[in-house]
Amino acid sequence: MYNKILSKYINNELRGDYSGYGLEGIGILISRLGNPHYSFKSIHVAGTNGKGTTSSLIASSLSACGYKTGLYTSPHLLRMNERISISGEEISDEEIYKYAVKIDKIITDDEKLRPTYFDILTAIAFLFFADSPVDIAVVETGLGGKLDSTNILIPEVSVITGISIDHASVLGSTIELIASEKAGIIKPGVPLVSLCTDKGSAGIIESAAEINNSPSYIIERDFDIENITDYENGYKFNYTFYQIPEKLEGLVIPLRPEHQVKNAAAALTALMLLRHRGYTGITSSSLFNAFSTISLPGRFQVLKNNPLILFDAAHNYSALLNLFDCIDRHYGNRTLKVILSIMGDKINDDVKNILYQKKDSILYFIFKDERLYIPSDGEFRQVTSEIDTIHKFIASAGEDDLVLFTGTFRLYKHALDIITRF
Repeated sequence: MYNKILSKYINNELRGDYSGYGLEGIGILISRLGNPHYSFKSIHVAGTNGKGTTSSLIASSLSACGYKTGLYTSPHLLRMNERISISGEEISDEEIYKYAVKIDKIITDDEKLRPTYFDILTAIAFLFFADSPVDIAVVETGLGGKLDSTNILIPEVSVITGISIDHASVLGSTIELIASEKAGIIKPGVPLVSLCTDKGSAGIIESAAEINNSPSYIIERDFDIENITDYENGYKFNYTFYQIPEKLEGLVIPLRPEHQVKNAAAALTALMLLRHRGYTGITSSSLFNAFSTISLPGRFQVLKNNPLILFDAAHNYSALLNLFDCIDRHYGNRTLKVILSIMGDKINDDVKNILYQKKDSILYFIFKDERLYIPSDGEFRQVTSEIDTIHKFIASAGEDDLVLFTGTFRLYKHALDIITRF
């Protein structure tokens, strides 16, 4: 219903090159719409890895504490509606269409407007949150930070999760350049929570915070996690925020790999800062409950137990490293069988080095996507575009094997379709 409208606009998520990336399109458009983002409070989350998890943890916790909470994330797994929700309820097709029609008319009437697909989705989310209205919205950047469509927000708290090389053609080929882009979300006087501790990114981010007179709260300096232990399908841990001070012991998250505990710590710190800023409904008991019941499809998700089939959307060096380390730790006694698809703009020497170590275990799946990486002969054990070949690959798995789908969120719908035969 709304796809015909949205398909008219540049969708960088489907392109190998980027066009129209910047704040000009969203700035003019959102102004024409009456600046709906001024009518609700927000938390803004950026980072290479972990920003989706962190955003979801913050939003779920705020909802559990009784706040009507918007959540805007990307990409989606199956339906675009997943990106925009309020207290766990996705935006309807009818609401998307209503806002898309309104936005499309404004653009048609103004030849100066050249927004992208992501600009329009961002505007739809902000209109939806303003009209509801929400008490607060958790907003994840789509790409980078400084020039991301979401960066028109003035949030209550800014969060920067882990940083690694990704989208190098747009954000830069070094950690320092990427950190500078992410640091662009820091606003004057707005508290910053950061998971960056390496020299390449931490100095740049802390310097940006100082320039903006933004109080910064850095993991291992201002807050920390300890006593991390395996717990069912996730981890139990203790959290301490030294500045307030606050200590929570025995928190549980049903998420893997272990770096998810750091994302949880960033979410907790943002929530503690909110509580300190007047959100008194945030209680420890509600946080314990929200964290222990969080569910994030597409992230170390068990799709099937016999044979054991996992899905994880790891798509860059850090994410893949953490993923394979976690599999070695928890499933090291199993033989790994990998079904891999990855976008061409995610491939670099570091990513290839990780994947080539597993090449004899990898079946590379080619599906229709302009951005998909097409391997050369001999790069992996096998390359196929045939679903029957993947079925046979999975069918050959024994009770001591582990089948892993990974490399991109776009593989998820294919994975679900494929496993229905088993």
